[in-house]
Amino acid sequence: MQYDDFIGEVQHRAQLDSREAALNITRATLLTLSERVQPGDADNLGAQLPEEIGRFLETVDDVERFGMDEYLFEIADSEGAPA
Repeated sequence: MQYDDFIGEVQHRAQLDSREAALNITRATLLTLSERVQPGDADNLGAQLPEEIGRFLETVDDVERFGMDEYLFEIADSEGAPA
């Protein structure tokens, strides 16, 4: 999938008003995810995404594990959305 298609799909599925909002939530989601998965897993996932998006999956040394509610809170906090 190409970058424009990916962001357009995020915008459509999340019912967002703009492509910028779709990019921001994509970035927040992937940055938060990269802090929760093993470095090799982040690299593998990033390689399957468009390059402009895959770069948000940064390799981190200290992986933190927690539940889905905390994960969603972290995404919202990173995105600047009210919790």
